[in-house]
Amino acid sequence: MSSNRNAIVLEIKAIQIRLARTEAERVIYSLQIGQQLLKLKEDSPTNSKWLEYLRELGYHPRVADRYLQLGKSWWSNAEGGIQSTGLLDKIPGDLMILEYLCRLEPGELKNHLKHFNGKGGRSQIIEKLKELLEIQPKSKPVVAMTAEVAFGRLGRLKEDIVNVEHDARAELSTPAWREKLENDLLSMIADLSRRLTPRAPTPAVTIDQPMQTIGVEPDLRDRGTLSTASRTVDDAEPEESDDESEFGVEEEAEQQLFSVTA
Repeated sequence: MSSNRNAIVLEIKAIQIRLARTEAERVIYSLQIGQQLLKLKEDSPTNSKWLEYLRELGYHPRVADRYLQLGKSWWSNAEGGIQSTGLLDKIPGDLMILEYLCRLEPGELKNHLKHFNGKGGRSQIIEKLKELLEIQPKSKPVVAMTAEVAFGRLGRLKEDIVNVEHDARAELSTPAWREKLENDLLSMIADLSRRLTPRAPTPAVTIDQPMQTIGVEPDLRDRGTLSTASRTVDDAEPEESDDESEFGVEEEAEQQLFSVTA
């Protein structure tokens, strides 16, 4: 049994080498990989062994699921399969789109491809296919943001990057595109690092701060006399009091106030 599984792995690797050709060839080879992966999964004694084969083949489990969707669809039928429809030249070779296209019935597929002009982006095409298939978007529960949740999101982002790199391997094979992808990813990481760096708090005005900031002249600080420059034109001069005891109480209170702020 093990030799049979090893033979399947070798067959998948051989198909991988031929994968990135024309759109029609990519559809056929993707379909063949899906059929072989279906056999390999059925023949794997445990889930851990299945994941081990996927690592050897360089497939993330989510990518493998897309191939499996193709492999078990009606497209794989020896009679009445996708190759008998005459539609191969109109089908895009994008695996993420094929995952949904293969779920359409033959009549629906033909009608969809009749209006497909290839100008829409991947996400727009997939959304349209989900509408046709009546796939309801999964409701996302509100989750409190914690470090664990944040790392989970970063993990899914990593999976998406791996999927993009795998699905677009042919298009990204030129040095210029590879360099652009690497530079964009490094820029994202640098930006994320800056955002995660704690910022020094803005210093607040305290009672111990020099009095110039609140309009008190330094040379008058010890005397407890407010600067005339800090007063407004509406400030009225207090009337002088003949009551020395009253003035003495006010002056003492004022000096106590400024002895605290100085």
